Amino acid sequence: MPERSERIILALCLVAAAGHAALYLGLSLERISYPFELEWMESGSLEHVMRVLRGQSLYVAASVEFVPFPYPPVYYYVSAGLAGLLGPGFLALRAVSLLASLGSAAVIFRFVARDSGRPVYGFIAAGIFLGTWRASGLYFDVARLDSLFTFLLLAAVFALRFQRGRRGLAVAAILAVLAVLTKQTGAAVFGLLALWCIWTDWRAHGRDWATLRDWDRLWYFVLPLAGGIGLATALLETLDGDFVRYIVAVQPGHDVKWGMIGWFFWHDLLVILPLPSLVVAAWLGLLAPSGEARSREEESNRVFYLAALVGVLIACLVPRIKVGGAANNLILVHAWLVAMFGVGVVRLDAWLGQGSPRLRARLPVIVAVCALVQLLVLVRLPTGYVPSEADLRAGRALAARVAEIEGEVLMPVQGHVAGDAGKRVYAHQMPVLDYSRSGLSDVDDLLASYETAIRERRFAVVIDSNTAFLRRYLSDGLLEEHYRMQGWLFQDPRILTPVSGAQIRVGTLWVPRD
Repeated sequence: MPERSERIILALCLVAAAGHAALYLGLSLERISYPFELEWMESGSLEHVMRVLRGQSLYVAASVEFVPFPYPPVYYYVSAGLAGLLGPGFLALRAVSLLASLGSAAVIFRFVARDSGRPVYGFIAAGIFLGTWRASGLYFDVARLDSLFTFLLLAAVFALRFQRGRRGLAVAAILAVLAVLTKQTGAAVFGLLALWCIWTDWRAHGRDWATLRDWDRLWYFVLPLAGGIGLATALLETLDGDFVRYIVAVQPGHDVKWGMIGWFFWHDLLVILPLPSLVVAAWLGLLAPSGEARSREEESNRVFYLAALVGVLIACLVPRIKVGGAANNLILVHAWLVAMFGVGVVRLDAWLGQGSPRLRARLPVIVAVCALVQLLVLVRLPTGYVPSEADLRAGRALAARVAEIEGEVLMPVQGHVAGDAGKRVYAHQMPVLDYSRSGLSDVDDLLASYETAIRERRFAVVIDSNTAFLRRYLSDGLLEEHYRMQGWLFQDPRILTPVSGAQIRVGTLWVPRD
């Protein structure tokens, strides 16, 4: 009877997991060709890709002309390669993110199936991950680097965990370098896993430092990882002289919202993924055997997962608690928690099953129920995922209006509309704010470049964001002194508002004073 109950519940889990996957894929394919922003920073990502296609440097001195996002360039290079085939626009960038998110689900499936020996839980784990799309802000498929970063990091960790021999370690190192060069916070994960590699080699060779030359993980993962990151950094710094400044020095200057630490662990993890959070905690510590009950291999595996989890928590928590930290920082931690959940439920099932026969008989059913409950917790109504026809009409009307303007247009958000009209695209609002908070010595130079352009009335039209970015950023009254506000572009605050992430869009229109 318990076996039949388990099969029925697992069948329901598979249906629910497939439902999450189908919903994500169907809605993403519906969103992918939308010609305007799904998320407010997409136009900034697109301009990075266009600069790569034009052969321009990314990490240049900050000015009204361009300020790069404070991230490494792999996502922009990959997207530029695909844009060479699909053409300019958001399609290539979103396709990279969509494929990467599906790739992450595939890695989670393989991770769980390989480590637990239960492919059914691999499929369930992949479905749970895709079900977190809404909970993590609908960022999976937008023109941002997070999904590619998550895929590369998961693939690197998978290779390090399962690939055998020196070649497998080298593959893991290459993937890890690419992950860190997509988003630098990956260094927290691989730094701790590098320590795990050294500890594991040390224990495997009798804790004898004289055997150092035989430590494969050290020579074929740790050192290539460090060397690859160092070499790439030196090359990028040579080609783009400000690379290190943007990657290392910009974000540490941001203010920290300390109250977000509790929110991160309570809401972002426990509320969204209650069962994975509890199962992972139980597996790694609360219910884990200790002392002689642990085999050397089991202890090494547990330390591996613990090191990766701590690294992932650091990589996601640090940007999440800073001013401007959004739900895109949850994609990786959700993915890793779900992967560990799939492995952990089977491990706990096996360990707890050593108890009473009655518990051993009922435990598989309990585990299956936990998986089903988590899948159901993530169910959401499929509304608000796709921009409306009214958004599309408004976007086309805005594009036509911008195209008719004689002269340049300053648009700190949705600047791709100006670019599509053949006009110059200027710096995006978000990296300007990032840089202005950094405390770097040339912050005032960036502000001066904006104020000079406004005083010279360089732009035929200025379209500020709905957050009044320019009015707040420039000196008091400067914009009003040189430009006259004609009003809001759209009276309805819901029109052309991105459906993913922050609801920031075009706001007021300004023309030069006579």
